[in-house]
Amino acid sequence: PPKQYVALMRHERIFYFVLIGWLFLGQYVSLFLLSLPVVSGNAALSTFAHILSLPDLLSTAIGWLSDRILSFWRLIPFLRVF
Repeated sequence: PPKQYVALMRHERIFYFVLIGWLFLGQYVSLFLLSLPVVSGNAALSTFAHILSLPDLLSTAIGWLSDRILSFWRLIPFLRVF
């Protein structure tokens, strides 16, 4: 909707800075949080701390996607090189 679009675009620059900060600092914040016994002992907090690490999250997603693509290619008979 136009009203929400205008509100989102008003803060677009802030979202870019948050994303860049998450990309660079997320891994360090995640490692710090996982070093705390309270966070590492709780499954929900531990999962949240792992999500904060954007590079790890992206590498997991890309690895999963590449496995799916390779398994699809293996179904095609003339592409069975692997």
